[in-house]
Amino acid sequence: TIFDAFDFEFTSGSASFNEINTTVISESIKEKYFGHSNPIGKELLIDGLPIKVSGVYKDLPTNSHVQLDILVSFTTLEYMIGYIPDSWLWNSCWTYVVLKPGKNQGNLESNLHDFVQKHYNSLIKNYSTLFLQPLSEIHLDSSLENEIKPNNKKLYLIILLGIAAFLLVVSIINFLNLRTTNSLTRVKESGIRKVLGSNRFQLLAQFILESLLLSLASLITAFFLVEAFLPVLNHLTDKSILFRNIFDNYIVVIIVSIALFTGIFVGISAGMFASSCPTVHALRFKKGFLHRKWLSGRFLIFAQYVLALVLLILVLVNFKQLHYLKNTDLGFEVRNTIILPVSNTPISKKYSHFKNYLIASDRVAHVTALDNIIGSRIYHRRYFFKRDNKKKVEFLPVLTTRHDFIKTFNVKLLAGSDFTKGKTENLELAKNELIINETLSKLIGFESVKDAINKPLTTFNGKERIVGVIKDFNIRSLHKPVSPLIIRTVANKDHINEYTKYVAVKFKKVGKNDLKYLYMIWRKFAPDNPFEYDTLNNILDKQYHNEDVLNYFLWLFSALLIIISSIGIWVLTSFFSIQRTKEIGIRKAIGAMEQDILKLFSMDFLATIVWANIIAWPIAYFILKKWLFLFAFRVDIDIWIFAIATIILLFLTFSIIWFYALKTASSNPIDALRDE
Repeated sequence: TIFDAFDFEFTSGSASFNEINTTVISESIKEKYFGHSNPIGKELLIDGLPIKVSGVYKDLPTNSHVQLDILVSFTTLEYMIGYIPDSWLWNSCWTYVVLKPGKNQGNLESNLHDFVQKHYNSLIKNYSTLFLQPLSEIHLDSSLENEIKPNNKKLYLIILLGIAAFLLVVSIINFLNLRTTNSLTRVKESGIRKVLGSNRFQLLAQFILESLLLSLASLITAFFLVEAFLPVLNHLTDKSILFRNIFDNYIVVIIVSIALFTGIFVGISAGMFASSCPTVHALRFKKGFLHRKWLSGRFLIFAQYVLALVLLILVLVNFKQLHYLKNTDLGFEVRNTIILPVSNTPISKKYSHFKNYLIASDRVAHVTALDNIIGSRIYHRRYFFKRDNKKKVEFLPVLTTRHDFIKTFNVKLLAGSDFTKGKTENLELAKNELIINETLSKLIGFESVKDAINKPLTTFNGKERIVGVIKDFNIRSLHKPVSPLIIRTVANKDHINEYTKYVAVKFKKVGKNDLKYLYMIWRKFAPDNPFEYDTLNNILDKQYHNEDVLNYFLWLFSALLIIISSIGIWVLTSFFSIQRTKEIGIRKAIGAMEQDILKLFSMDFLATIVWANIIAWPIAYFILKKWLFLFAFRVDIDIWIFAIATIILLFLTFSIIWFYALKTASSNPIDALRDE
């Protein structure tokens, strides 16, 4: 059973659910429907069938690709639908194999070819293969069709982890610079303590203790902030991360170690800087020894500039790509379309009446039914055809719908005609009719779309006939190229095919009153079923959830980096001012204007930004090429995006520099030229 393959921790009841109409549920479902009461022996109504609860298990980990809330056995499934789907021609379920100790994947996989040859139908055995996929490669690495749930992308995690690590390093560097700047005001203090007998170790110990206290205080503050903003993070990522997860798997040890390392490292560095100044220079506060620090600080700012530019470019291109994904023409009409899940509701048996009630209103333009949401996941079916006098077998996407599909979604018909239903009420005439798209027409080998009309395609159920060819549209997300497509109809006008699960209602314009009208009709036909709906536009947008999350984090990291970089620029400008105090005083004394001082401050930073662009642009371009390669449809990487990122950084830098420079330029040159 599934409990032999996976570790389920039961909190009540048992794992035995092989009896008809029994189920085991997760704690989340238990709390949702039964609250704090004991659900064992009580019933849930699942698709109109009362199912008795026999056990409750703890929610599965959020980092697992298997997320199961309600489990029923095949015994119950057979009772519900009348049979067990065990055809060799259709993968009706996900199969997990637990290998015996000492056995490996290769040993089993080598026997799968013989297995296919023995059990598969003679028509497809030479066109089918089976392979094993390690469980550890599914959650982040799988790109197979029809996974249990959409997977995350490892590249996105690598990008975010890389940026987070760099932000941490930059923050530590800025902390070091701030502590070092602070130590400048304490050079005299260090000199006096050395005169009074303090050794270098004692000076270092003081700086280390102060830095450790600041670092640990920051860590405690960070814990409070994480707990406060965790609900926001969970909402953005659609996860259920708990604060206590931080204390699992040595995560807290790593975090505390980083805080301790930061405090000790910064304390030693700042202490070494302050104590390295000769006592005489310390007591008189000579600036010459700052030159080396200025050079190292400029390199750190250069590194921050590089990352800031890369991040800003990524943010702008990601925003452009996301806008393109959500607003490009998919080849069918999305607006004003409401999707209703109707599987196992009374509506599935009274679809024609339900539709007639809807279109009787002048609010509704069209209504159709389909087995999958257009633009999302879709079933596949094997079809046979001849090309170049050779028999071909293709596992093709098939959308089962009604005769008014083309009108509802405003799909362009290139050749042939719509289904026969448009000409007669005899749906039996349309049951073997197919409409295909341009891509499939080319795959089969037709020179033009007109050549495809009235040509046969064969399945295991017999021959079917192509009656029309439509313009290509995206039946999947824009991560994938346009795939071949077959559209077929349901013959029985009073019963939706068992694979048809949704009704699409095209309103002339969707408003609150239209939804109330839809709800009223729903209650008339399915009073015992909850009214659930979603807009087609929203359903399609959910396909880009990972891109949305990446976009949020890139904006957040960019904002943080800008703040951190601003602090770094401020600190470095302070170093610059201290190092060249006398020079600025002399320049002012001999007649230099404020704009001359501004130019003096700006030139060093301008050179740094120029070099940062030279390094950052190729890095950003390389990352973007890798990332955009994940999409079959993607935007161009325009030069103006790089220019905008540079302009933003220039504006930020010079706003800070000029503010500080004007303050310095307005000071009395006598103060700068004094020497104690």
